[in-house]
Amino acid sequence: MHMPYFPSSLRSSFTWKTPQPAVDMWSKIGAAYSRPMQKAAQEWWTSSAMIIQDHAARAWLESSQACMNALAKNAAAIQQRTMMQLMGANQAAAIIATEEMTEAALAPLSQS
Repeated sequence: MHMPYFPSSLRSSFTWKTPQPAVDMWSKIGAAYSRPMQKAAQEWWTSSAMIIQDHAARAWLESSQACMNALAKNAAAIQQRTMMQLMGANQAAAIIATEEMTEAALAPLSQS
């Protein structure tokens, strides 16, 4: 099947010679809506990014502070338990020293 040949210059040479009020009107209406919509979309993206960044930074800071508080409480609790254990060890050492000194003092008396 043979297709007729149409030069490309014939296809692209046709242009509207008369004004197109409907097309112009819709272009203008589209442009009128386009500007505020683009501005709103830009503002939405920017404000959303700022909110996310703010909340992420705040969450990171609050979690760091909470971690530091928990570490400080843990250290204080361990220090308190250790001091109680050391006091118990001091009492045990005093008892041992007293018993040893008593034994050493009474040993010459029991040999006679």
